Amino acid sequence: MAKTNTGGQAARRSPKKTSRKRTASRKPSEKKQSAVNASPLLAEKHEQPLADAAMEKTRQQLHKLTEKLHEAAEKSIHAIKEVAADIQLYAKDTTELTKIRIDLNHMIKERQKLLMLIGEKLRNMHRANKLTRIPAKFADDFRKLDDLEDEIEEMKKTEYALAEEIKTV
Repeated sequence: MAKTNTGGQAARRSPKKTSRKRTASRKPSEKKQSAVNASPLLAEKHEQPLADAAMEKTRQQLHKLTEKLHEAAEKSIHAIKEVAADIQLYAKDTTELTKIRIDLNHMIKERQKLLMLIGEKLRNMHRANKLTRIPAKFADDFRKLDDLEDEIEEMKKTEYALAEEIKTV
């Protein structure tokens, strides 16, 4: 069985330590002032004008801070609108450039098909030994080819100009 300790034995094993609070020694003049400040009515009268002045100063500072925050918010809104307008313009220009490049790519493929068609006609004529009056027979094809090459050159100029404009943004 376990032995139980009596109250006297427990006190010997774990004595309680008492701690004293240290207080700073006051000068005799501080004791008198603390007695004057101890009166709640007198303390309120002395602190009230100071508290009102501090509250008014705090209100003024908060008002100034609020005004500055409003100004900063307005400036940030204007900056965001300007950036959004720039982004829209950039997106519009890049979309236009992409469309031009796609059209240019289609025209180049069309030119290649036309050249292939002309080549096939020439080969067929050569096989049939009918290579006479070639310019007259291919006048329409050569005109289409010249028109297509002119359009390609114009598109390349437009693409280059637009690409340079986008780089400056």
